[in-house]
Amino acid sequence: MLFRSFEGKGILTTVNNNKYIGDFANNDMNGYGIYSFNNGSRYEGYVVYGKKSGKGAFYFGDGSRYEGEFVNDEIEGKGTCYYTNGDKYDGEFKHAMSNGFGIYYYKSGDTLIGNFVDNIIDSVAVFKTSKGITSRLRYEQDRYALAAQANTRNLDSLRSEEHTSELQSPCN
Repeated sequence: MLFRSFEGKGILTTVNNNKYIGDFANNDMNGYGIYSFNNGSRYEGYVVYGKKSGKGAFYFGDGSRYEGEFVNDEIEGKGTCYYTNGDKYDGEFKHAMSNGFGIYYYKSGDTLIGNFVDNIIDSVAVFKTSKGITSRLRYEQDRYALAAQANTRNLDSLRSEEHTSELQSPCN
């Protein structure tokens, strides 16, 4: 026998110098734990047979983080991604990308509310500025356009680098 049975709390260091500190059951990482990666990233949360599952938080090496649900080692379900530039996305994720209903909060105080598909706003969205101006927008061909019956305010700020439609997500 090369190793003993792993049960209870313990520490496991891999050959790549990744480290898991937490619960073990059935000879595997099962329960709550902290997994530190050699690239500076860290996961804190629940694992099932060595895979991130349930509630947890993933801290990326660049300083961004995701807090929410994991399924079979992937970011999946409801959660919040905090970006290093001060923006955040709160909503649904699938395959580690914004997929489903969500709200993107800009550091400036502006918000973009709508349906996302693979980190891109899909179809009609609501954009609210920090000054209280609300516009209904239609997303088409990599840019925003005023949706039918929306107000006529200038959308140049929406096309600026600060308000791109594709999220630069560390979660994918």
